[in-house]
Amino acid sequence: MDSQSIINEKPLQTPHLDVDHVPLADKDFQIKDTISPSPLLQLHCWNKDKFLNQNDDNHLWEYNLPKYFVPQVYQFPEIIHLCQNCYIPSQRAIVSPNQQILFTIIAKSINQLPQIQPNPNETPFSIENLLALYLKLGLPRGTQVFHTFILEESHIPTNSPPHSATDFSKRVKQIVTMLSCMLGYTTGEHVDKPILSFLSIFSPGKPAAVILNFSQFLADRIHDQLIRLPNERVFKYSFVLFHMFLYFQSNKFPANIQKLDTKGHPRSLIFWTPLIQKYSSVFSYKEFIDSFVHPVVNMLTSRNQCRISDEIKRVLEFSKNSRIGDWYLY
Repeated sequence: MDSQSIINEKPLQTPHLDVDHVPLADKDFQIKDTISPSPLLQLHCWNKDKFLNQNDDNHLWEYNLPKYFVPQVYQFPEIIHLCQNCYIPSQRAIVSPNQQILFTIIAKSINQLPQIQPNPNETPFSIENLLALYLKLGLPRGTQVFHTFILEESHIPTNSPPHSATDFSKRVKQIVTMLSCMLGYTTGEHVDKPILSFLSIFSPGKPAAVILNFSQFLADRIHDQLIRLPNERVFKYSFVLFHMFLYFQSNKFPANIQKLDTKGHPRSLIFWTPLIQKYSSVFSYKEFIDSFVHPVVNMLTSRNQCRISDEIKRVLEFSKNSRIGDWYLY
């Protein structure tokens, strides 16, 4: 083919692709909680045991951070979108179509989950404040933080953060995991500037130098992400929101919810039921759909919805546990 023919050749037309109508395109891939290397329930119980055995060198349980970590839950974006539709920002409330307030997204409501009393000496907790604290650390204090928390066989890093969490002790990895969940990171694999500054407020054998307000931070983050959800499609706190449904609307769920122990004392929310727990050995994913998702969807919509919606079918069809030969059992 001569050069003139090449010049006159029509350019290839790429086929038009409408992503909104591609059935396997996951537009909600960022509606997902932090990926944790270990179950959050295990972290919660481990920290509580260390406190009860008076073996908590960092006084972390008294610092309240582990108490906010209820177990991981199944991810279900449809519920988050429905919550956004029913969210009244001026009231900071999830409101049903018949104008009933299901619960409010405020610090007081979040503190009710772990039964934490507010501390009047709390300092506002935010990424901005952590970054400001990092800038004040200086080289001597920053090096001291590394010497305190890094593994003996690891070298003090000479580069700027983030650093790999594998260079730090097991205890620090747990703190990194919890703080990453609090901040809404994708994973807890790295120790960045905010996390380093958080570690700087701890000294072995001593209480934390600063008491931070985690509940207000969580309330503000959930509020902001619900407002921005239509445009950004990011939500990192399903584990909080689902447990708020369980706590404030417990009478709406058919599962057996045990609020009291054998002695009649109130139980921690995380032990009411394993229904929504991602790593539950008691309830299957289909039972989670039937006994949690369906009641929540009915709370957030104006009429009774069918138990298996199109979204539920789509999710279950990707699950090997729902497939029997070429059939899907709903």
